[in-house]
Amino acid sequence: MPFLVFGGDPFVHADLCEMLEAEYPGEPVVAAATEEELRALLDVIEGPIVALLAIHNDVVRFSEMILKGGERPGAIILIRNDPPTPAEAALPLHHLTKPFSSRELLVMVRNVRADLPAFRS
Repeated sequence: MPFLVFGGDPFVHADLCEMLEAEYPGEPVVAAATEEELRALLDVIEGPIVALLAIHNDVVRFSEMILKGGERPGAIILIRNDPPTPAEAALPLHHLTKPFSSRELLVMVRNVRADLPAFRS
């Protein structure tokens, strides 16, 4: 199952990607810094997805784009300081507050993956 990192600065991308690659060797980890890059990646990613969003605006729009309006199984981890808005709370969204440790992130990723149908036993 691919991991997608979107938003934030390049250092955040690099850190998130390195953590995921170390914990899940062999799993695809891709990053997009712009909406155009995101759209291009989503055109080639098939099946379930775990997305890590480090954004403050348009969370609902990007979440719906990533999950194809609920047609693609997956989960989204929102990484930011602010709590989710009511509209964001209605999404399959998991909130990770900054600052966080690598361990906190990886525990959340493991729990999110375990909840997805593709990983249930």
